Amino acid sequence: MQLEFRGMSEVHKFNKIYGRVPKVCDACGSENIYLGYKSPLGNDYYTVECGDCGADANFGILKDNKGLYWKGEEMEVYQGGYGQSMNSGGSQQPQGEHDAQHLPPEDDLPF
Repeated sequence: MQLEFRGMSEVHKFNKIYGRVPKVCDACGSENIYLGYKSPLGNDYYTVECGDCGADANFGILKDNKGLYWKGEEMEVYQGGYGQSMNSGGSQQPQGEHDAQHLPPEDDLPF
């Protein structure tokens, strides 16, 4: 990815958000993390996700959808059904890179 900024003030604003994103997964310690997106039931979630265990954490969305901010929450593996998550210390099967449970097949992606 290549980014261009109009000035140093934009670089600082960008780094304020993305400089705080974790470098390793909080749940399994993997460095295989990436920026993600999901839209269950039409609700947008911008995330950091782990390609090894499937853990994720959400960005916050500023009022009027004018940007994102890093909430600083720990990455967790969603357990489904009851809103429970599992952080480090549990036995969770790796979900792999394609992570089908996060994006339902009927979800329309813009690309």
